[in-house]
Amino acid sequence: MPDSGPWYAEFYESDYRQFWHVWPDDPERDARQIEGAIELLDLKPGQNVLDLCCGEGRHCVELARRGYEATGLDLSESLLTEARERTAEAGVEGGFVQADMREIPFEDEFDAVINMFTSFGYLESDDEDQKVLDAVARALKPRGKFLMDLNNSDSPHNRPGRNWRQPEAGGVMLETHSFGLHPRAFTVEVTILDRGQRREHTIKLRAYTADEVERMLREAGFAHMTFYGGLDGSPLTVDSTRIVVVAER
Repeated sequence: MPDSGPWYAEFYESDYRQFWHVWPDDPERDARQIEGAIELLDLKPGQNVLDLCCGEGRHCVELARRGYEATGLDLSESLLTEARERTAEAGVEGGFVQADMREIPFEDEFDAVINMFTSFGYLESDDEDQKVLDAVARALKPRGKFLMDLNNSDSPHNRPGRNWRQPEAGGVMLETHSFGLHPRAFTVEVTILDRGQRREHTIKLRAYTADEVERMLREAGFAHMTFYGGLDGSPLTVDSTRIVVVAER
């Protein structure tokens, strides 16, 4: 069987929307998340924001509704197509770019960059993940800010488990979650049974502690970092399921 490339390049063009991304659209949730990001970043009306790994564009739409210049970047053409449709349906403006997150095609362009919903850690090594942060720093204007939201790998709440799901599209899906220490990573084995067919995906996310995130951000040239336990600005503790960090270039 020929190599189909990295898991994320194949998965997000196939079963992501129909099966694994089973949560229904929730505009109120999206609005709360963006309101939290705006407050933590101290964004001013009209500022230019890049949503890195924007997916189907739900956060871009919320930014545009509030008067920000929103640009979404993602590797998946199918998700970008959905993002453009969603933006048009909402009656707002937004630009979308297909690119690898390590190769952001902008320099000194944005007042802020956001990276939400654990869209960091996909790559094959720490060095490759570091390239993402280096690219973010280049894309930001001087004193621009970066907000990253990811799983807290130190939290006991983010630990192995097994879940059966029945997506609206039909079929059934089994998720088996595991957590490894070397390398430190979350792994999700996804098995889909649909109309007599069985499909499998292995999703791997490198897991970082807050200290490791701080070190990597400093290496990329960021400073003045503040860590939170969520987009609500709560303190980061071992019980926090999320790590949210705001860093200034």
